[in-house]
Amino acid sequence: MACAAFVPLQGAGFHVVVVLFGRTVDSWHRYVVLVYDSASASSPWKMTTSSRQHGEQSYIPHEGPSVVVGDVVYSLQDEHIMVVNTTMMTMSVLPEPVAHPDWLIDGNHWIGKTEDGRLCFFAFDYYKPLLVERWALGADSKWTCQQPLRLPQDLHGVKLTTRFGEISSFVKRVSFAGFCEGNRMLFFVMHDWVVSFDMETLEMERLWCCDTDEPRRLGGLSQVYPYEMMVWPPVLKDFAN
Repeated sequence: MACAAFVPLQGAGFHVVVVLFGRTVDSWHRYVVLVYDSASASSPWKMTTSSRQHGEQSYIPHEGPSVVVGDVVYSLQDEHIMVVNTTMMTMSVLPEPVAHPDWLIDGNHWIGKTEDGRLCFFAFDYYKPLLVERWALGADSKWTCQQPLRLPQDLHGVKLTTRFGEISSFVKRVSFAGFCEGNRMLFFVMHDWVVSFDMETLEMERLWCCDTDEPRRLGGLSQVYPYEMMVWPPVLKDFAN
């Protein structure tokens, strides 16, 4: 599975999108796009099957973080962003904005959505620890660099880093764990901590830490799932008062 996302529509309707890849002899080229339409009672699931061109860069697909913008689902892969059009049921590839792909090690980049509903990309600059670079995708499918975010150098007496080699009992490596666009919060895993970062106030808060005597490293991005609650279907908002 390379992608699975919930896509809200106007009213109470919704789509569920799933992208599956199949392995050929030497690489992952064939894929299937499945779309569930809540408005279709007789045959809600639709499917298209295709394959990537052999000249395109091969990669091992995985279920990375995804963002829904309109009827398009973006899924972060290793060195690019998968673009799934749920109306046309097509899949394409969007290059990441980072000029040096070798910076993009596991956990130091993420995707989200801007306040005005555009795709955004976050990444730690490997040569400037704790400086979060930001880009936003324009209508012309070009990335625009935004004001970077600087994380605090110290949190509860512990120094923070983005590099593997600097980790010690007094230094914790920072990696992305999620983003909630509603409250503009980024979430990080720091070895055995879960930390929130407010993009407006630039303040960090330790939400959880392993308080046992035995050191325990969190299982990376697979065990932290930040999410936002919303009223669904939207018509229920009319009865809030």
